[in-house]
Amino acid sequence: MAPFCCAALAVEGRRSRRSQRVLILGLPLLHALTLGELRGALGHDLAHFARGDVERGGRAVAFWERFEHDRNGGGGG
Repeated sequence: MAPFCCAALAVEGRRSRRSQRVLILGLPLLHALTLGELRGALGHDLAHFARGDVERGGRAVAFWERFEHDRNGGGGG
């Protein structure tokens, strides 16, 4: 559970054989969705795991980190 309103996927320990897939659900998201919507969101995110999208998500992570950096006034180039 997380304090923000979204769902996210992650793989911990990517460089080891004991990597672990993680699905993060924001508590506000759980309050906002109906049961059917939650089922759809979980199915969508679990399909990303099944397709291996999470393991190939390094570019998305880099984009998000840059976005957060800029949004927080990081400046620079």
